Amino acid sequence: MPFNTIENVVVIDDTTLGTIDDNNYPFSVGRHMGSKQPDDNEFVLIKLPKALSMSQ
Repeated sequence: MPFNTIENVVVIDDTTLGTIDDNNYPFSVGRHMGSKQPDDNEFVLIKLPKALSMSQ
């Protein structure tokens, strides 16, 4: 996600995080300049090398 800031981080499980970027729909058109289509939303899963401590 090099174009915008990450807007949300979600814990999927103890070794996986999800990062979400909605790209300011419908006003961001930086990737589809000629088509006038809004930028795609992005959801990226990050696998962690070590499990998170999920105890409360």
